[in-house]
Amino acid sequence: MNRGRLIRRGLGHFRATHLGTVLGVAVGTAVLTGALVVGDSVRLTLRERALARIGRIDAALATGERTCRAALAAELARRLPGAAVAPALLVRGIASAGDGARRALDVQVAGIDARFFALAPAADPPPPPGPDEVYLNERLARQLAASPGDRVVLRVEMPPAMPRETALGGAAAAGRAFAGRVTRILGAAELGELALTAGPRPPPTAFVALGTLQAHGGLADRVNLILAGCLGRGGRAAAESALRDGWDLADAGLRWRDLPAFGALELVSDRVLLDPFIAAAVRRWEGTALAVATHLATTIAHGERAAPYALVAAIGSGGRTARGPATAPWDALAPADLGTGEVVIDTWLAEDLGAEVGDELAIRFASLGAATSFETAPRAFRVRAIVPVAGLAADRGLLPPFPGLAEKASCREWDVALPLDLSRLRDRDEEWWRVQGGTPQAFLSLAGGEAAWGAERFGTWTGVRIDRADAAAFTSHLRGTLDPGAAGLVFRDVRGPALAAAAPATDFGGLFLGLSVFLLGAAFLLVALLLALGAQQRATEVGLLLALGFRPATVRGLLLGEGAVLAAAGAIAGAAAAASYARLVLGALATIWRGAVAGAALELHVRPSVLLAGAAASFAVALAAAWLALRREA
Repeated sequence: MNRGRLIRRGLGHFRATHLGTVLGVAVGTAVLTGALVVGDSVRLTLRERALARIGRIDAALATGERTCRAALAAELARRLPGAAVAPALLVRGIASAGDGARRALDVQVAGIDARFFALAPAADPPPPPGPDEVYLNERLARQLAASPGDRVVLRVEMPPAMPRETALGGAAAAGRAFAGRVTRILGAAELGELALTAGPRPPPTAFVALGTLQAHGGLADRVNLILAGCLGRGGRAAAESALRDGWDLADAGLRWRDLPAFGALELVSDRVLLDPFIAAAVRRWEGTALAVATHLATTIAHGERAAPYALVAAIGSGGRTARGPATAPWDALAPADLGTGEVVIDTWLAEDLGAEVGDELAIRFASLGAATSFETAPRAFRVRAIVPVAGLAADRGLLPPFPGLAEKASCREWDVALPLDLSRLRDRDEEWWRVQGGTPQAFLSLAGGEAAWGAERFGTWTGVRIDRADAAAFTSHLRGTLDPGAAGLVFRDVRGPALAAAAPATDFGGLFLGLSVFLLGAAFLLVALLLALGAQQRATEVGLLLALGFRPATVRGLLLGEGAVLAAAGAIAGAAAAASYARLVLGALATIWRGAVAGAALELHVRPSVLLAGAAASFAVALAAAWLALRREA
């Protein structure tokens, strides 16, 4: 009789005792392996949720309040062969059902085109929404109880013309409402759960045609988000390289305004004020540039007489060359030797105030940059000259497009986020605005203006004028000097942070393993006790084997072999039951323990490798328990 037959006979004869051992190992294996399955399911669920929210997106150029050309996406795609690049306009808003019965706050509204769905995981992406169509993701559809065919109303907050932190920034942040008909509910495979930042749940999102959102926001051909995916091994670095080569001044919110009457071009910003980093780049220009800074004076007073809410332009050399063709025509308004305490006024203001050359004016300025302070202390300026309202002194283009002010036909209709007392305006002021619009009535040197209203956080200059012949060289200088990242033109990694955020803060596998340590210990202690009891019951059998000439080591090996078979059987049975145990735990996390996972929906993932690892660990522990029990009983 060989060893295998002896082990089989022993297993069959003592099957009642061995059944308890197998059950003990099975319970321990189910708990141990189930805890590993729970931890693995949490990790894989969070990873799948993170990847569903970004699809194939690797990096994103998100300019926030700023915007860039929609055409930049096509330029980047040309420089990134094989990559998928999509422009988008992403804003916040409110969505409500067509009948007004339901409303969803803090909704993400995305303006997209066909290129967006090239980044979706779905093999058969949907067509882009039409001009009057709205796609909803599943969460927003549930909140609005909306289905295809229903009508929804979206009120969105578009990027402001001026930074929100400025005094005039709030005027451009007003919501704009439009309606559309729901034609599709997007799932995760269609990038319906789009989210570039981590969160417990995908944001409620409405998708509309890019052109539709641009038209409602007055942002023709502008976007604030460019998504790049399928970048290959180059990743974000490749996108950054393509961006450095392909960006343009228009992507930094800069554009040229033609001044044919003066034979010049003016560089202006979509944000009204030129950023300080742009002004610094202009100051390094070796050629001639005329810097203009137009600001609002709340009061210009001379003695007992005062003019309310007049515009004042500060003019001076912006480049390193003090005078040239572009600046020479401005000598009458801003002479090279105009002091910081001197002012040039036009005949209209001089008549209004009864001022003459040499008189002193007290001017208070509104702070356009910082919303925390409205009005500066009065500053004294001596009248250097009085010029007629003609030619350069009648240039309406000196008024930048201040939101709520520049587009108004009457000064009494101004709608700016400043505490203006429009009752101070007179018929004379209304007449000036009707005839001359926002033409400044007083002119300072650039240094005098900057000293009067101080350095603004978001910039002071409102334009830079150069000779038309210098435009190409000046543009090349700015592209070589400016850092596109300062204007928000920088790709940030999306995939890496998404996967990092998907890592659970709590190791649920280790947590439930720790909570079950007493059950595990009891199960394997039971295994050891049952094996020890079995060895004691078989003392006569062991003695007979020894009398027949079996060596002690061989007898222990036979008993340990039986233990190994029992441990293997229990490990296999426990591994099979581990999935049920894990399903119960995940069910508890979805109901009574929901707060532990912030309400996230967890899915069961049973990987053979995890089951094998749990079964192997349980088999090893049970075999060790058997060895210790038999060694003690020997």
